[in-house]
Amino acid sequence: MGSVIAFKIPAPVSNDLGINMRGAPFNPLPPIGPDIDWNMVLTVTYDPQTRRHAYSLVGIHDGFPAYQLRLNGEVVWSHDPIDEGQTPLSLIGTGEFAVLDSGLVPL
Repeated sequence: MGSVIAFKIPAPVSNDLGINMRGAPFNPLPPIGPDIDWNMVLTVTYDPQTRRHAYSLVGIHDGFPAYQLRLNGEVVWSHDPIDEGQTPLSLIGTGEFAVLDSGLVPL
């Protein structure tokens, strides 16, 4: 896997948590390579009625490399460039893949 984004969600808390993850680091592989771009917002909300955390992930990223979001050690979202037919040429531009995902945070 390329980029792994991992967070440990603590025991139930009543506050919402929002994290903006954005980057465009230099790609060191080719002599003159395009940046690896991503811009995503992860929001974690606690529901006192169900006593569970829910998450939403919204944003964009390049088609290459691979990405994962892990919450409490479990993969809840991923992008595999091979499955999507992407190559390193997908690094050109500033993020052609949209992300819109949500669900319950694994226990």
